[in-house]
Amino acid sequence: GSGKTEVYLDCVSRTVSGGRQALVLVPEISLTPQLIARFEARLGASLAVLHSGLTDAERHRAWWRARDGSAAVVMGTRSAVFAPLARPGVIVVDEEHDLSYKQREGFRYHARDIAVKRAQLADVPVILGSATPSLESMANAVSGRYGHLKLKSRAGSAKMPRVEILDVNRLALNDGLSAPVVGAIRDRISCGEQSLVFVNRRGFSPVIVCTECGWQALCPRCDARQTLHRRTGRVICHHCGSQASAPVKCPQCRTASLFPAGEGTQRVEEALVRTFPKARVMRIDSDVAGPAEEIARVLQAVREREVDILVGTQMLSKGHDFAGVTLVCVLSADQGLYSLDFRGPERMFQQLAQVSGRAGRRESPGAVLVQTAHPENSAFARLQQHDFAGYAKEVLMEREAAGYPPYVRFALMRAESTRAGAPMTFLRSAALAGEAVAYRKAVEIIAPVPSPMERRAGRFRAQLLVRSKDEHQFHCFLEDWVQGIESSRDAAAVRWSIDVDPQEMY
Repeated sequence: GSGKTEVYLDCVSRTVSGGRQALVLVPEISLTPQLIARFEARLGASLAVLHSGLTDAERHRAWWRARDGSAAVVMGTRSAVFAPLARPGVIVVDEEHDLSYKQREGFRYHARDIAVKRAQLADVPVILGSATPSLESMANAVSGRYGHLKLKSRAGSAKMPRVEILDVNRLALNDGLSAPVVGAIRDRISCGEQSLVFVNRRGFSPVIVCTECGWQALCPRCDARQTLHRRTGRVICHHCGSQASAPVKCPQCRTASLFPAGEGTQRVEEALVRTFPKARVMRIDSDVAGPAEEIARVLQAVREREVDILVGTQMLSKGHDFAGVTLVCVLSADQGLYSLDFRGPERMFQQLAQVSGRAGRRESPGAVLVQTAHPENSAFARLQQHDFAGYAKEVLMEREAAGYPPYVRFALMRAESTRAGAPMTFLRSAALAGEAVAYRKAVEIIAPVPSPMERRAGRFRAQLLVRSKDEHQFHCFLEDWVQGIESSRDAAAVRWSIDVDPQEMY
């Protein structure tokens, strides 16, 4: 990579040498063993680790070691941002753009923003690291609120990988694999190099459809399709977890005309095993990932060249250093282009850039093949040039013109109920109550609408958006508005929440 971990190590080393503590945040449990090994090897200092994979006793001991100062470095995932430090010296947020830092249920917060505030209160530096920073952080850097340090080349003699865009409108696909992808993987196997195949869908296929009558396997509790997991013979909803036996015949027309449409990681894995019977193929996604120690063992097998082809989801796009991987194949790059969320294209570009960065991280040159039905999209040209800064500048101009974050503050009120219509009734009442609140002129209340997925886990959902350019009046409005809603009778009829600076709009 670019060497940002070396920057972290140097800053933390200086901090520890000065008798102070460092807090290091990572987005995923799977990244902690890799970073722990590097920090221990470099610093030889005492580390405390905090993440959800620990037992209560382990978490308690780590918390106390952070609090009494016996741990020189505290490392962990999102919730570790609240770890007490006896002598804070520096805070590091690795992959600061990652959505995992946002707590989206219960007590909502963004660990990156908490880290910045903690550093400000403690008067210590905070380092936000990423090859693809969030547009919020980019805007802060452009405005001068944040310092912006750039690592302009890869560490050592490694060069950026060559990115090739494959137009699937002109290519035949076999289980999601085009001939150029198959040929490139074959070449890597013959050279003793590793390939990473990125498929951002787990399961075998995202939908079962009847070719006779058009029936689809839909979740009975959500407005979503059920995913086929063929190895277990189940169809599973990835939104609420409900599952059933996979149908053999169409329940609507009673014919045996069911077809699993689309590709998930299981289907691609099976196709690669058939195509390359002598190759060692491994799949890594949340269906096979176990405890942190098990994930670490699997990833270590990849580093030790015990795997020829690695198939996985976004778990593989985050910060992993695989020296033997020289080829990355992205089988379907277009999901973000169709997203209902305005951040969809941004997340797509970040994900593609991140997974592309797994290729050619040592002396051997790397290559990235991206399959898309929209090769004309300007994002792909930026990706080929490794020009995230240019892409970010372009999108920030669009956001500013449209009145979207980071130039405007958003608050999303969500409501849900087992009764259809109840969420919309509540939100209309909330919108009406907002009209009478002080600071009303400083905010825009957008009429409530059903959520993009209106029914989820048996509950009907709707949402209402409030936005403002004036941060102070925005918060004053929200405080008065929410207090009034909490004391109203309507609030007891639904389950509701308010999410300030929402990272997902559904």
